[in-house]
Amino acid sequence: MDTLTNTTSTDTEPKTKESSVLDFTYLSLAELESQVVPLFPNEKDPEGYFHFTLLGAVISRMVCDGWNKKELLDFIDSDLDYAIETLVEIEKEEVA
Repeated sequence: MDTLTNTTSTDTEPKTKESSVLDFTYLSLAELESQVVPLFPNEKDPEGYFHFTLLGAVISRMVCDGWNKKELLDFIDSDLDYAIETLVEIEKEEVA
């Protein structure tokens, strides 16, 4: 994985701790995704299965860290709304 590549923030944005963590997260996820298909070539949807399994592992870790069901549901609901809004914005930019 090329940790020097910055694919989520632009060169004009100031580098913050949050943007560094975000960049690291997306770069790491992209690296893992790139390895799933070659590792499991006979699976019907290896990336989908990977995402499902990863999400379950993250939720389990959050429960172990003390998150309760309501907190997790609120977090997932908020994150889902943000992801949908972001996708809509990206699609609008691609059409324009």
